[in-house]
Amino acid sequence: MMYGAPTIDPASAIECAKENLRYILEEEYRRRRRRCVNWDIVVEPVESLVEHWAAEIQGLSVEEVFDSLCSFAGRRRGPFLLEHWWDAGLIDDEALRQRILDVWSNANIPQAALGVRRWLKLFKATGFLSDGHPTPTEALTVYRGHNLGWWRGMSWTETPDCAHSFAGWWKHIGWSDCPGDVFRTTVAPKHVLAIYDGRGESEIIVNTYGLRWSNVECLGPPDPKAIKRWSARVAEFNDTLLAD
Repeated sequence: MMYGAPTIDPASAIECAKENLRYILEEEYRRRRRRCVNWDIVVEPVESLVEHWAAEIQGLSVEEVFDSLCSFAGRRRGPFLLEHWWDAGLIDDEALRQRILDVWSNANIPQAALGVRRWLKLFKATGFLSDGHPTPTEALTVYRGHNLGWWRGMSWTETPDCAHSFAGWWKHIGWSDCPGDVFRTTVAPKHVLAIYDGRGESEIIVNTYGLRWSNVECLGPPDPKAIKRWSARVAEFNDTLLAD
């Protein structure tokens, strides 16, 4: 595990990145072959793709090589790559701090990508993180929208309407026959790993070992009015991003 500045040179980092990318592409090709999903579009051999990518990133710093690798490999691979590079000493704690929230956000379902224990290991190295919010000094009231089996997740929000929207999302995308539920609890400051509003969700990332079902209130299925309010807020947020 890396704590100080990395000692690896960019050329060695590129070689490590090539190994990572080679593994990822081969795994993806095997998956497509098994499922016969768009197999006809896979026309370029793995090694050719890897070498072409490596030629494009010559001259980059170690951190820039990592960023390029994550971009090329796809966002769902980001958590695995971040953990691997930090564990191997390829990036230091500061590089981890600068990237972990973006990697978390881009992973779509980040907890499923690494699991709670492995995420906690990374957040322990970074300490509390936010994109402008102060370190909490009092317990926070937070909400989560999911099905009952996933109430103890790491992603919560301070915005009830957001939780209602997520509770209804699972049925909307076909992952469940019925909507989930909205849960509410209070979280002690020591269990708040990060506060992140990069997607406009007022997300609170929580150490789930601090959560107990006896302290969680199930508010029931989502309110359609809350979902409508949240959809309008998201549209406004996206318009603001486009305007900037």
